[in-house]
This record gives sequence, C-alpha cells and structure tokens, in this order.
Amino acid sequence: MPGKTAAQIKRQKEKDRKKKQRETEAIKQEHERGHDKAAERESELKVVLALLEKIQRKMIDVPADGNCLFHALVQQHGEVQLTKLSAEALRATVGEYLLSHREKFAPFWTPEAGDSDDEEETWESRCARVKSDSSLWGSTLEVAAAADLFRVRIGLLGEAGVQIFGPDSPDGNTNSFDWCIVHLKHMYVLGEHFNGTVSLTPSGAASSK
Repeated sequence: MPGKTAAQIKRQKEKDRKKKQRETEAIKQEHERGHDKAAERESELKVVLALLEKIQRKMIDVPADGNCLFHALVQQHGEVQLTKLSAEALRATVGEYLLSHREKFAPFWTPEAGDSDDEEETWESRCARVKSDSSLWGSTLEVAAAADLFRVRIGLLGEAGVQIFGPDSPDGNTNSFDWCIVHLKHMYVLGEHFNGTVSLTPSGAASSK
C-alpha cells in the first residue's frame, strides 16, 4: 500500500491543527461560561443576603423537586397558621384558584407550546398542569394567585430586589409584607429555585424597608 504523499501529509496536519484549535476554543468557552455562572451566583447571593439582612430574616432551604415554590409557600403558611398543608395540596389549590379566576390572572399569562408543537397551551390545560404536574415549575403567576387566595402580601426577594404581591397594606406601608420567599435564578445547576425564610426577630414582622 503506497504511503501518503507530502501533500496528503500536509493536509492531514492542517486538519489535525484545526481540530485541536476547535477543541481548545471549546474548552476555553466552557471555562468562561463556568466563570460567568460562578460570578452570577456570587452576585445574586450577595444581593439576596443583603435584602434578608435588611429585613432581619434568613433563608430556609426547601426541596428541589419541582414543587419548590409550593414548599416555600407552605413554609410561610406554617409560620402563621396551625393548619398544616402539603406542597402537593397547595399546588392543587392554587391551580384550581387560577382556573376559577381566569379573568383576573389570564391576562398576565403568555400561552406556550402544548403537547403538540402545532398547538398553544390553553388556560385550562395550564391550570390542570399547575394542579398536579411537578414538571411545571412555579412562577410569579402562582405567587400572585397564592397572595390573593390567602389574602396576604408576599414579598419575593431576588437579584432584582423585592417584588410584592397581594392586597394593599392596611397601614399604607407599601414596603411591608406578610410572607417572604426567595427566588434564585443562578444558584442551582438544575435551574431556578424558590426558598422560604424565617424571621430573626421576636415579632416576625416582615418589611422591605
């Protein structure tokens, strides 16, 4: 079998060089992405911890099982109520509440692809998934529904600051809230996550001031 010609050897060396260059660039990009994600996590945690310190609360981890928002809300409910809820029961209750209050919440929802790529998800199918499908993670839509359902003001802490959901404060303080949960976008490898909080003060009062 004849050996490779000089031209073939040259082409092979150039091919190998380009492959090695691509591999090196891919490693570099992956390293940069890892560095960026670490920086995002550090920045987000710094903001959240500062917000928690300001209102004298600390973060409480809840399971990352697809029901984290509902675990966080159950934890807040348990701080002020004797009735014990489960995350699954609360998910079902919130989903049913959304379904029965379509006119109030549907305008803030954007339809996504349904079971078929040719179809958009309907409000009814979305609410059905909220009720029982842990693969559908909670969102601010469900936070707003829970605030309305329980007639409480919920403070949602995250890298953008504090969002408040629920009725007007009876004392006119627009910064006060009854329940406080945390939304983390970058902290966990699996994706976004919600956590609960507990008060560090005897009164347990929550305020974003």
